Amino acid sequence: MPDMSAGRAPAGPVAPPRSARSGVALSGPSSPRRREGEPSPSVCVLEGHAFASWAAGHRAGEHAGALPFGVDALERAGYSVAHADAVWRGGRARAWARERSRPLGYQLRADGAVAQVLTSLGPLRRSAACVSLFEDQGLAYCGLRRIAGAHLPPLVMVSCWLGQRLVDGDERRRRAYRVLAREASLVTVFSRNQLRLLAEALELPVERLVAIDFGVDTDFYRPGPAAAEPYVAVVGKDAGRDWPTLLAAASLTPAVRYVLATDPARLASLAVPSNVTVLGMLGHREYRALVGGSMFSVVPTRELAYPTGQSVLLESLACGRPVVAARTGAMQDYLVAEATAGYDVGDADGLAVAIGALAGDEERRRAMSAAARRAALDRFDSRIMWRRIGALIDQVLDDPVLDDPVLDDPVLDDRAPPTGRTARARGERRAGAARG
Repeated sequence: MPDMSAGRAPAGPVAPPRSARSGVALSGPSSPRRREGEPSPSVCVLEGHAFASWAAGHRAGEHAGALPFGVDALERAGYSVAHADAVWRGGRARAWARERSRPLGYQLRADGAVAQVLTSLGPLRRSAACVSLFEDQGLAYCGLRRIAGAHLPPLVMVSCWLGQRLVDGDERRRRAYRVLAREASLVTVFSRNQLRLLAEALELPVERLVAIDFGVDTDFYRPGPAAAEPYVAVVGKDAGRDWPTLLAAASLTPAVRYVLATDPARLASLAVPSNVTVLGMLGHREYRALVGGSMFSVVPTRELAYPTGQSVLLESLACGRPVVAARTGAMQDYLVAEATAGYDVGDADGLAVAIGALAGDEERRRAMSAAARRAALDRFDSRIMWRRIGALIDQVLDDPVLDDPVLDDPVLDDRAPPTGRTARARGERRAGAARG
């Protein structure tokens, strides 16, 4: 997910969908659910930013997306977006609670996942479906749904780090995730390598797991002028970055200038070569300028279950910049042959060769740059991602089986039959959502 995300963000009306001026094909009817003269069904989005302040920041040009991750594009899929910002509102009591709860895990903090879910009960009750970004909010909602059952709408849980948490966690954590995740109607992942992992670890039917491509804001991240002095951009702060391999490769390519934006604490124990300039964390505009002004980006990552580094890779492509990236299992879905160059994980010599070859071939970079922008528009635009998620919401609302929890001891090819209680509640939710 985005490494350089800026501040939290506002409630209030969702901005209208962005135009397709970037060339993204979004023609045709928005959704069979949006009919003339009828209100759009509401989808409650659980996400860890304040939408109101985010939208204000976007209007000021400070960061990408009218709403976080481009979720406003659900409007094009025929749904209105509902969200509660209560946990981020001002006031001494809320500020005190946020500060005092900071040592707690993200789930239990005063502005954490559980609080976000509980303060969203109003829009949840008025919505036909719920979408969570990401598994923290989704699993918190699953816990609530286990209590409230069919009185709350079905969940499409968009997961990001869940696969790695299942790998790293002990059996107690995996068991807790397994119980909670059964309440989700569908769980999405951002790489196909995670499908089998989640199916086995969570004991979910395979039809409840879907791999989708991550998407970025190709209007905000767009080609810009190259810097007068050539350099290679390297950006990232998450635990999946492989800084030792990157710095070793930099020492092997002394003629190449690197500009590295990360939390300096990540490099505290490492020797930084003289051809590497280290910046701190950047806002969205500064980050865009760094990537857009480069010859190309490098995304050095370790082997993890999820595609760590995908945001920087895709935002670089959107800026029309080639990318050199590690060939991890999860990143295979994003390594566009015409626009990226790969190297084996942990191979500093191989990374140095890939960087040196691309830095010394301007004609190749030019061809890769054009292919990079095309790939971002044709496949990795956030509006395409949300069109896909909108279709999954349609699927959940149309399939009575997907709107029921999985059996306590599920078999992968077996699903729980619908119950009368769930069917009645589903009808009531739809009727209430249509009334607005």
